[in-house]
Amino acid sequence: MRKNILGLGLLLVLLLAFTSIAMASDINAQLEEDLHSHLSLETAQERRIWHWHSDEQWVAFWPGNVYTHVTLLGTQSEGFRFGQRFINARSAWSSAVVVNFGQGTTANAQVRAYAGHRSEIESYRGETGTTWTGLATYAPRSRVNTSAIPNGTITIPDGTQRRVYRFSGQARIFVVQRWTGSTWTSEQINRTQKTTTHELGHVLGFAGHSPDNLDVMWAYNTVHHTIRFNERLHLSQIYSVRMSN
Repeated sequence: MRKNILGLGLLLVLLLAFTSIAMASDINAQLEEDLHSHLSLETAQERRIWHWHSDEQWVAFWPGNVYTHVTLLGTQSEGFRFGQRFINARSAWSSAVVVNFGQGTTANAQVRAYAGHRSEIESYRGETGTTWTGLATYAPRSRVNTSAIPNGTITIPDGTQRRVYRFSGQARIFVVQRWTGSTWTSEQINRTQKTTTHELGHVLGFAGHSPDNLDVMWAYNTVHHTIRFNERLHLSQIYSVRMSN
């Protein structure tokens, strides 16, 4: 009788242990499933809610490499050094957005950059009385429709929607040489660099302007020429999914 009780007790212990293991296994499996579901939902949510850092209603991108060409109008002062300013701007956006630049010609470059005195730029553009220090003219664009951006529409954190376009053809930027002489102050150099980087940002797809006066894409000319986190994310998130189908 004692042996039967001991045997029954041992059987009960083994049964409870097996049940506990099975329950733990089921719980772990459910937890793992919940975790995967959560991660999938989080990923989907991240794709669905997009960062926004502009006062405009749309953003755009170039689908492949971006070829550029610089044209200097008239006589350039040694302090202007627009060629170097443009190289700096390309390097800054290449790192921020992960876009590959190439050297193009006046015929095939998607981005053409022009620089010179105001009178020379006005003569080239056939206009007078301008007051801007930099100008961007966008390339033709068309609404995208990919798995990552269906119907060319994204939703931003406040729940409203914005449009996404793909560039084609050619864009232009113009930068005015505001000072002369061979030696420029650091402020003059930084303001010229800010203008150059700012206008290149526009033709890469950053429509409108940043709300932060320390940003490159702030609407007014300042000495701040470093691309900052929010404006970088605004454009880089679009470039990161541009090849999605």
